[in-house]
Amino acid sequence: MLKGLFLLSNDAFGKIYGPQERRDVEALIDVYAPPQTAASVAENPAVLAEADVIMSGWGMARLDEAFLAAAPRLKAVFYGAGSIRGFATDAAWDRGILITSAYAANAIPTAEFALAQILLSLKRAWYFGRQIRRAGTYVRKETVAGAYESKVGLISLGMIGSYVAELLQHFDVEVLAYTSSADKAARLGARRCSLDEIFAQCDVVSLHTPWIPETVGMITGSHFTSMKENATFINTARGAVVREDELIAVLKQRPDLFAL
Repeated sequence: MLKGLFLLSNDAFGKIYGPQERRDVEALIDVYAPPQTAASVAENPAVLAEADVIMSGWGMARLDEAFLAAAPRLKAVFYGAGSIRGFATDAAWDRGILITSAYAANAIPTAEFALAQILLSLKRAWYFGRQIRRAGTYVRKETVAGAYESKVGLISLGMIGSYVAELLQHFDVEVLAYTSSADKAARLGARRCSLDEIFAQCDVVSLHTPWIPETVGMITGSHFTSMKENATFINTARGAVVREDELIAVLKQRPDLFAL
């Protein structure tokens, strides 16, 4: 039987590996030591010596040369979270270590949440809720785009954005997508557009861009200034992708806009 360890933050362990998941793992793998953290294996790297596999999640130790030297038998890391950028290294790939991720499973609830917010935003549900709290009454003359023939913009068609595009095919909306692949957009029933076009044309814009150095601050105040009257911006990605100070400044000038 293969030998293995759980290696992740203490907070993440119970969230990712519940009692049934631990039983399932232990039926396949000889878990030969208590759950470890990045700090514990740095303090005692000898605990890695017998590990054929590592079950991990948030808080995984970086697979640098020192780590790999302490884990000569390591063949695979099963990562029960999303991006592996924080710990995967060229040294790990050079060793031929298999790394899996739960990013596809994680995308499902995020995409479903984004769809719900898109549909509610097309009805301006959050805006009217705020107005009712402030004024104590419902303003009936406000414009509502609704879901019929409205435009929804998706920024990036990664795992989450692609699934949102698939879900939107069940509704009578036109989907515009900011993506490097026109073919992928077409397969998902979307029209490839520039960022400027998406913000200027769409009733709802939903951001799904990953947080990497190249995307920090890519969404600017000028994008929000160009948005249609009564439009909504939804961010289920990372805050660093948006220049949030510029967004706040625009929202102060444009009470018709809504950001989630």
